[in-house]
Amino acid sequence: MDKPTILVVNPNTSEAMTVAIDRIAWEAAGTHANIVTRRSLQGPHTIEGPWMRPWVWPACSQWLAPIHTLFDAVVVACFGDPGVEALRLLVRVPVIGIGVASFTQAAFFVSTSPL
Repeated sequence: MDKPTILVVNPNTSEAMTVAIDRIAWEAAGTHANIVTRRSLQGPHTIEGPWMRPWVWPACSQWLAPIHTLFDAVVVACFGDPGVEALRLLVRVPVIGIGVASFTQAAFFVSTSPL
């Protein structure tokens, strides 16, 4: 079986942040997946809270067409998980936000801890 290809979307326009996200995504995936990291080409340079969500959608929507044919999953790399719900309605691959994923992982470790 071929390795899955995961689209990692940085919904802000920061090139430096996108480079850091790409490095971390490749480290996390190891040899198990191919990573394609993209940033928004329009919108805010940083995302500072939920009030900025309306400006984030262009980052997520600009890759809708290729998602169906090129990617096996999408990760939205922003802790507020902006655009995750909308993408889930529009694409047929899993869409995961790093905010919920992080807290779910933490809850798993807490619930399985021997303490």
